[in-house]
Amino acid sequence: MSAGSKRKVKAYVLIEMKADTIQSTTKKLLSKPHIQSASSVAGPYDIVALVEADDYKDISKIVATEIHSLPGILKTTTLLVFD
Repeated sequence: MSAGSKRKVKAYVLIEMKADTIQSTTKKLLSKPHIQSASSVAGPYDIVALVEADDYKDISKIVATEIHSLPGILKTTTLLVFD
C-alpha cells in the first residue's frame, strides 16, 4: 500500500432469500460497484456477498441501499472483516 492511500474495509453479508429469486439476485448484486463477489450457497443462507467500502459506516449504508433494496431479500447478517 502506498503512502497516503487508505485501506478499504470489507464485510461478508449473509443473505436469506425467497427461493425463486436467488439466481437473479446474485447477478444483480454482482453489478453493484461495492459488491466484490456474490455466490449462492447451501445452508441456512442463500447468498454470501463480499462488500468493500471506504469505512465501516459505509458498509451499513451499502447493505441498506444496495442489498436490501433488491426484491426477494428476507434477512441479512453482516460479518465485518478485521484483517
